[in-house]
Amino acid sequence: MKKNFLIFVFIFLAGFILQCASDKTIKKNDDSSVITTGEADIRSAGVAEAYDRAIADGQRKAVEQVIGTVVSGETVTENGMFLKEEIAGRSTGYIKKRKIIKKWREGAIVYVQAEYQVGVDKLKEDVLALTVAQKRMKMPKVILFINESYLDKRNTGIAGTAYNELIKRFNEKKFLIVNRSAQLNSTEKKLLANLNKRNELSALSVMIGKNNNADIVIVGSAKAQPAGTGGLYGTDMKSYQATLDIQAINVSDGRVLATSSKSGAAPHINAEVGCANAILRVSDSAADDLITQILAAWEDILNNGNLLTLNVKGLSVTEGFKFQKALEKYFREIKEIYSKKMTAGTSQFLVKFTGDGKDFAMALSTVDFGYTVDVLSFDAATVSIQIK
Repeated sequence: MKKNFLIFVFIFLAGFILQCASDKTIKKNDDSSVITTGEADIRSAGVAEAYDRAIADGQRKAVEQVIGTVVSGETVTENGMFLKEEIAGRSTGYIKKRKIIKKWREGAIVYVQAEYQVGVDKLKEDVLALTVAQKRMKMPKVILFINESYLDKRNTGIAGTAYNELIKRFNEKKFLIVNRSAQLNSTEKKLLANLNKRNELSALSVMIGKNNNADIVIVGSAKAQPAGTGGLYGTDMKSYQATLDIQAINVSDGRVLATSSKSGAAPHINAEVGCANAILRVSDSAADDLITQILAAWEDILNNGNLLTLNVKGLSVTEGFKFQKALEKYFREIKEIYSKKMTAGTSQFLVKFTGDGKDFAMALSTVDFGYTVDVLSFDAATVSIQIK
């Protein structure tokens, strides 16, 4: 029995040592060098694509290993849900260098062992962005409209490949999605018919966003088609090319928060599946693009101020100038203020304020200017008050 026990211990230690040798994390300055083994099944793709998927699997494993070393459990947990999978889903953006160690195949499974250099600083920043930015922006709501076409098929509803993949990716990042009908109304049809007209697109997006209680409208077009007529490498598999042009428009002021133009290809023996896979590929890449740009735009707003319109009733022109000075004095959250127009009884100001319209309205109602301030109305970008 003692001999059997020693054999068991030896086997256990040998396996442990081999595992440590194959998958390990080595700290290098501000980055972590991680060796992992990714795998993929060739039955769900061709051999070449399976090796690409194995590399992607290895990258995700590398990022997952590093997450636990750079952030606390409290940071990656929110409302009982782990963010690790969400972060790992964007693994490509964290990989600075990749060195393939070896590739091999066992039956239907291919394996790729590689060393990945994971950028720790960027990973930390993205974790904080995921958990903090949306709360600071008061959980903005998003609505999507995608004009999708391939193989003489057209889909502008909620069943399109690009639409569903973008919804999935934005849901993963905890964006609040506004449910919409598969059938477009006249305004929504006009929106998709004017994708190349900047002014009309912005105005229609603002109108649709307000009608649907959304803060961001994401709109664009996805197309896919065969990349050629012949098969790949003498097989029945063909290549299919997809493009996606998309932008995110801020409903409060109509400005473009983010844009992305992506193209990519996917092989398959079935034309419809090939087109769908190509659209999936560009949709994933475009979603990462948009989310990164939206978070950057939000950080700029939170740090440098949001441009709001303040309408004031009840002041003369002279009193209007005094009121402007009082605003600059009482509110450290005001970065800049400009008087746009003043008449007897009505004044309008543009205010760069570190907050939204609701924050500004609440602040105005609590400060003693020496007279009564009644808030008449507010939305994300406009506040109207009455001076008594």
